[in-house]
Amino acid sequence: MQALKITKIYKEVFSARDIVGIILGSFILAVAIQWVLVPANLLTGGVSGIAIILKFLTGVDLWVWYLLLNIPIFIAGYKYVSPRFIVYSLIGTLVLTFFLGILKPLEWNLNDSLLSALLGGVIAGVGSGIILHSKGSTGGLDIIAVMVRRFRGYNIGQVSFTSNLLVLTLSLITFNIKVALFSAISI
Repeated sequence: MQALKITKIYKEVFSARDIVGIILGSFILAVAIQWVLVPANLLTGGVSGIAIILKFLTGVDLWVWYLLLNIPIFIAGYKYVSPRFIVYSLIGTLVLTFFLGILKPLEWNLNDSLLSALLGGVIAGVGSGIILHSKGSTGGLDIIAVMVRRFRGYNIGQVSFTSNLLVLTLSLITFNIKVALFSAISI
């Protein structure tokens, strides 16, 4: 006897309000990265943190690395996340990439790594919070976290923590303990 397969069918709603939230959150996140964290030689978590490391190592603009690192993630995640989440995440990724490209690092002369880490972390948290509240993401490890949850059962928080730990380990190997510790505060 063949087992019955019950699937829940629901329609995902695309909302202009969500899209505006994703755009606003992406702008705020780009401000945190380009105007606070990068000038202080600090990192964010996830793919943007890896992109910042690559920027420092190669001199290639941050937005280029961010876009290049996200392409294979979107290809892999296309089949495994909801259509709305992938569209909203694509919007978030493209808008964040755009803002990372037009907002060049701004020297505030804070000269205080702790203050930069706290300010950058708060601003980035506000931007990310708006994006997530709008049912989107900026791609990257959010998509990977959804796939890992689906196939391995780990929750999104565990995957995010592990990926941020990886970024901090890379910063420790690439730079020094000061960058790693202050970046940990900003994440």
